Amino acid sequence: MFYMQSVGYFDLTMMLWFMGESLCHYVLQQDSIRKLIHSTDLHFDVVTVTAFVIECFLGFGHKFQAHIIQVCAYCDGNAMGDWVGSPHYIDIDPKD
Repeated sequence: MFYMQSVGYFDLTMMLWFMGESLCHYVLQQDSIRKLIHSTDLHFDVVTVTAFVIECFLGFGHKFQAHIIQVCAYCDGNAMGDWVGSPHYIDIDPKD
């Protein structure tokens, strides 16, 4: 067991990066995702993906020529607000 309090910002960033990279590699190798990647008869108006350090799923927006909605459920607006296009207002986020 390790304690997150003792992990520095750089180490945490690297840990999340490698975790995201491993997740992308694993998910993109699944048969159902590979079928989606190689499909030619599907159309989507919107592709919803989660924002998680690595952006390997954003390519689905390009493939299907669809708008992308990026959702971030694991962090506050200060860390990800600009990245996912969601402004945080002072009356909603008192940390600003």
